[in-house]
Amino acid sequence: MFAQSGDHSIEGRFFFTIQWIYMTLFLSFLVSKNDENEKKETIFIKICL
Repeated sequence: MFAQSGDHSIEGRFFFTIQWIYMTLFLSFLVSKNDENEKKETIFIKICL
């Protein structure tokens, strides 16, 4: 999902960085989900929601 407009300097990098941040958080969530630490999982869900 890239912006077709010409201003892809600040907003494009911003959304691209946000995408990777959410991807990293989601991957870490999957890893913590495999662990037996359920408190960390519920805290993570509360932070996301």
